[in-house]
Amino acid sequence: MVDPGTDGAVTWQGELAGSAGAALIAAIAFAAFGTVGAAGAGVIVAAGMVGMTVDSLLGATIEGRLVGNQGVNFLATLAAALVGAALAVAVGLTAL
Repeated sequence: MVDPGTDGAVTWQGELAGSAGAALIAAIAFAAFGTVGAAGAGVIVAAGMVGMTVDSLLGATIEGRLVGNQGVNFLATLAAALVGAALAVAVGLTAL
């Protein structure tokens, strides 16, 4: 058990909240943009969860030694974007 806010800490509550947040963003995109579709919403959820996981991993391993919090946030967002793009191509939502 770790104190809330510990860099890199992973809790079931945080995972649940992050997953719910990713699902909420996907649901909003699905409802607001007719071109998103179910596959697009799935890509959004998956990319969001990857970003959340990478943020925790980097927070536990390199934050404070190699990069600051903003650097970790940038790298986690970049990872989510790359995974999201790769998944979109993989499921046929877009072409390279």
